[in-house]
Amino acid sequence: MRNIEALTKKVNSIPHLEIPFDYDAARIEKEIREMPQELIHYEATMQENHSHGKTKWSNLSLYSYDGSYVCDRMEGAGPGELERILGKFKRTKLAEWLPYTYEVIDSLGAGSALARIEQIDPMATMGWHNHVFELYHPETLMIIQIPIVMPEKFKYSVMSNKEYMTTDFGKNQPKVFEKRYEPGTPVIFNAYHYHNVFNYDTDSCRLTIRFFADLRDDKVYDIVENAVNQYTGEYIEE
Repeated sequence: MRNIEALTKKVNSIPHLEIPFDYDAARIEKEIREMPQELIHYEATMQENHSHGKTKWSNLSLYSYDGSYVCDRMEGAGPGELERILGKFKRTKLAEWLPYTYEVIDSLGAGSALARIEQIDPMATMGWHNHVFELYHPETLMIIQIPIVMPEKFKYSVMSNKEYMTTDFGKNQPKVFEKRYEPGTPVIFNAYHYHNVFNYDTDSCRLTIRFFADLRDDKVYDIVENAVNQYTGEYIEE
């Protein structure tokens, strides 16, 4: 019997949760490099709110609310608005050129919310932020990363909400859970706690697919439950 509340609590205590699922990252990269539509420099609402390095980010939407490449309806949604639009996202024209890419993300529960191809330039970062308390996302909404090209010096970073709120950063070093994701393995990147990404590489871009999946979806629940049952790493303590 599914217990959404209990599984949500477990997932939100894991900084980086690998999903037991294999995909061909090189095949996805080939599809993206060969499609006729180039990635677009894009300023998301979230980036504006957090002074992100906008010029160092490029995106294209795979699923969006209006079916366009750059619709940011989800990240700009306020309280209640996101719940209303979840499940109403559409495939974009990229589906014509990226059949294998869609096969992979759909197998992992994409389609009900925003999904994007995202590229981060060398020496770029995002800015610490939190999706639940700042962007009003439901706690059941997971960020799933599909790493495609990952520089050796790229880090996904997670800090507990308590650490972020109480640490005097000028005096103390907070506990940060850092991980470089390996192409070929999907990872749930914790959105409940404060998180950030850093590309410390001076030459290479990070290329990934990021999409949101909801634990209230039975397919997503089963995939995530299996991942949690196999997890042996650290937990975030509050």
